[in-house]
Amino acid sequence: MLSELSEVLASERDPDDLTYFAKPTYETVIACARDPKRAPWYDILIERKFSVDNTFAQLSLAVCDSDDLARKKGTWELRTEAFRALVGIADREYFDEKLADLLSKEMVELSSTTFREGVGRGVTQLAERRRQRLDLTTQLVDFAAAVATVDGPAIVQYSRAADGAGVP
Repeated sequence: MLSELSEVLASERDPDDLTYFAKPTYETVIACARDPKRAPWYDILIERKFSVDNTFAQLSLAVCDSDDLARKKGTWELRTEAFRALVGIADREYFDEKLADLLSKEMVELSSTTFREGVGRGVTQLAERRRQRLDLTTQLVDFAAAVATVDGPAIVQYSRAADGAGVP
């Protein structure tokens, strides 16, 4: 993971040829999402308000902003996998509203199963009153709202599950 990043940074390619950077970056995001706390820069990017790691909020911005680049380079499927990897850790890692706010309807449709699973795990954590190091309730609401743009009935299911689990 670090070697890929070092290779990208040491490249002598024209910096305007941003298409070169897409593939290793997506693969690095996916790898970091597999084991978030082992990301090389974890606990370096700290969000000031809640004093939690902000790595994945920043990575989500980069992935979100790469829409045109991914289409140009033909890495759209890898970009989608990077989104899914990020969404898949939304019940554990802080996203500062960035991922949910920047999702397109298309990306939500492509990642709806991952959204459902992540929201479900988060609702379970809240129902079990597990201690959270981030504002998981707000983050889940943001993700549920993103899913609602393409799958309204899913939100009804989430609401019923949360209500039945005693989540405030």
